[in-house]
Amino acid sequence: MTDVLKDCGAHLNARLDVIIEKWFEACKQDDALGIIVTKLSRKAFLDDIPDAIEGLAKTIACGDHAFFAPDAKVLDLHSQHRWKQGFSLRQLIRDWGNLNKILINELDAFFHEHHQADHAARALVFTRFADFIKNALSESVRCFEALRQREAGGVANELQAIHDQFEEATHSRSQLLREATHDLRGGLSAIAGATAVLKVSEQPNKVFGDALESLERGVASVKAMLDSLLDLSRLESGEDQAQLKSVDIAETLTRLAEEYRPVAHGKHLKLSTSGEHSLIVETDAEKIRRIVQNILINALTYTLEGEVNLAWYLEREQERWAIEISDSGPGIDCTHPTSLAHELETDKPIRKPAGAFSGEGIGLTIVKRLCEALGASIQVRSAPADGTRFTIHFPLSYDRPGLEASEQAPPAKP
Repeated sequence: MTDVLKDCGAHLNARLDVIIEKWFEACKQDDALGIIVTKLSRKAFLDDIPDAIEGLAKTIACGDHAFFAPDAKVLDLHSQHRWKQGFSLRQLIRDWGNLNKILINELDAFFHEHHQADHAARALVFTRFADFIKNALSESVRCFEALRQREAGGVANELQAIHDQFEEATHSRSQLLREATHDLRGGLSAIAGATAVLKVSEQPNKVFGDALESLERGVASVKAMLDSLLDLSRLESGEDQAQLKSVDIAETLTRLAEEYRPVAHGKHLKLSTSGEHSLIVETDAEKIRRIVQNILINALTYTLEGEVNLAWYLEREQERWAIEISDSGPGIDCTHPTSLAHELETDKPIRKPAGAFSGEGIGLTIVKRLCEALGASIQVRSAPADGTRFTIHFPLSYDRPGLEASEQAPPAKP
């Protein structure tokens, strides 16, 4: 038997180049490997596997007391090469599978041609070969998986670092925005005070008075924008958390509409409401007011004639309730129903016809942030010269991390 084993080991060594070439071609023909392998040179493809096959030949030739444990360094290098070449774990296993098939054919051909009757030697050789494949594949996969975990850990660390940098930048931006807003509001208060004094002073002519009124309107407009920026900075920094309570939202919205009805009358517009007389929901009433105010102010500002409607209703089957604000204003240029959240996430202004309206960007961004804080979805349907309809859906109740309801309280008046 010893001579047969030595002959088999020598056969593998003598056929090493042929075995390697067959393995290379088999991998190129493999649908799972061909795209990668055809881009590799023969040398790049082989790496250290010839040394492993020579080790197999040696352990076969050593006889029935030999046990082949593949050189971990050789297999680690092979796994590292395959990793760098872009192989997946599945492709690595198919790589070994193709080599396994070529070696089985070589060993089978050897015994068929030279030692058909020596079944004991044949069984021992294939046992040695099975040990070789089992240990080689196991070690190679272990190394490959370690590389994958190391890369995943590196990616996780990089993502965490990016996240930390983003949080720091967001906090710094919010802090700077708040400080700048406070400073500007202080300056505007001084200007507003001076304007008020000039208004009660003797005015030399009407032009002077008109200029003062224009200045006063401009100061009020800038102050409103600064207030909006301050709101936005609080929302983006996470300082303005939802305070959830049981609220009669119908009463909240009815009172809000009453507050803005004089504004509508002043522009000869009708501000109507529709909805259930009482609708008890779990929500943050103050945030609801701010959402509706921002949309309602835009609707009343840019609607020149006709009507603005505020509606609310329950959708019990979907376990939600909704607010709709519609107007007969100039509309927004959206050819299809569009998610407002999607529009704002792209950092692009909502499309609108020239001369229709402008300046609503901060208000709608605040609306989006408030909706996110309440787990609400918002959509807008609109077309130029055909008005705009905002629909916002809110959950009836909250039961998930990040939006913890406060202790249930009796219905509170806003």
